[in-house]
Amino acid sequence: MDCPVIRDTIRSHPFNHSVWVVLADTFMAPQEIREILSVDSTYYKVVDLPLFRLVEKNFIEAFVKTGETTCITIGTHLDSENVYAVTPDGYLILSITRTQFLDLGIEQSPAVTIIRQKTDNKFHIRINLKESCFVPGKKNYERILSRLQLSNLRATFVFCWEPAVPQTTCPSSLALYFHKICRVAVSDCNLQFDFRTDYNVSAPQSSTPHAEVFEWLALQSMGGFNKDCGKAELEYLSSYTGPECSKKVAPCSVLNWNGLITSSRLLTLFDQLKKYADSRPTIPIIGMQVIGFDDAPVSWRSDVHHCLTNGDNNHALAMFGNRKVLHCINYVAPYS
Repeated sequence: MDCPVIRDTIRSHPFNHSVWVVLADTFMAPQEIREILSVDSTYYKVVDLPLFRLVEKNFIEAFVKTGETTCITIGTHLDSENVYAVTPDGYLILSITRTQFLDLGIEQSPAVTIIRQKTDNKFHIRINLKESCFVPGKKNYERILSRLQLSNLRATFVFCWEPAVPQTTCPSSLALYFHKICRVAVSDCNLQFDFRTDYNVSAPQSSTPHAEVFEWLALQSMGGFNKDCGKAELEYLSSYTGPECSKKVAPCSVLNWNGLITSSRLLTLFDQLKKYADSRPTIPIIGMQVIGFDDAPVSWRSDVHHCLTNGDNNHALAMFGNRKVLHCINYVAPYS
């Protein structure tokens, strides 16, 4: 089961906050699936990090150019506040208010792209930290470093560094760097994991209309069909019986992870689900639903996150026993 388009889509969405996996006709998910995101999944929280630290030469050379750094502010609202991020492909993203943009005085250059968003008076600045001209001694680099130092902009981030050669470098090296060199507080974080088994589940078939398949997947993930799952807020959905083209599949295993989930870890999970599908050719359906950070400044392929409130840049996939794969992408188009 080769899915290069889906793999490319997963890779192009860097900031993932929640993942749901649904395995129909499965009493207990295999251990290799339950543990795939829980083992070696530590990420870190750094408090009050000055923004200029993310453009310093030592940071870029040691962590941006030698692996994938996924870094995003938390506790900030995209529609009204400054939001910052570093993408795995090496871009520093600043989504800032008009007032902050004028104060910084950052200009367009070969390494810098500036986009004025048409809503809420925000500016989107994309700095290519890997650009050959973005180095100490160059005018544009020195100006950006100086302006960020003078601005005293700082924020609380969650981050994960995945070295290009993990066998020789510890992923916690970036945490040590922020703590020892930048002298800020750093703490460990782990993905929150939960799972349950639902019974008497009616699942869609490969012939079910696509929209109904993904509606079923979303409701099954949240426990919309299970009155005993402890989610009282979903009881109003209990009258929904699922797609018309469905059949009983007995137990259904549902897994959920929450935290900072990198695209490379999602690819590992996706590959494991494909292996499970190959080992269960009669399995009715396997589903995966991925929910991004609401306040991430970018969505697909590092494009601007155009919806500044309640962003809906999520995606889901469904695999059937006949090797049919469906993929649904929720994308917020630019405002005209």
